[in-house]
Amino acid sequence: MKYLKRESQGILIMEEKEVYLKQGLKQYINKMCINNLSTYEGRREASKAILQRKSILPIYVNPQIFLYPTISVRNYQCTFINYYEVLSIIRMTEKRTKIVFNDLSDLNLDISHEKINNQHQRIENILNLKVN
Repeated sequence: MKYLKRESQGILIMEEKEVYLKQGLKQYINKMCINNLSTYEGRREASKAILQRKSILPIYVNPQIFLYPTISVRNYQCTFINYYEVLSIIRMTEKRTKIVFNDLSDLNLDISHEKINNQHQRIENILNLKVN
């Protein structure tokens, strides 16, 4: 999965082709987390504790899916990007960014390059965490 986003008919799951489901974004992510013996809220709380942040938190789902929101999940325009599928991040304008995925498909977002880079850095901080 490359990304998830809200659409008028539910959510769009972008894999090799578009898949639409009639359910909520958080509900779908929660189901994926439950399949990996956790919940959306549990993963969110873990990210919150590690990163010392309260909002716009990345959600680890499994070894192939580590999602980060582009903006607040409460915002209708929120898109969750799968960190593991991102090949590169390209600044288009001051407030527009293109994400290129491993299969060379892309997604243009109305969000700054810095905000996307910050999300990648947060995930790298979590992945590099050494638990004693």
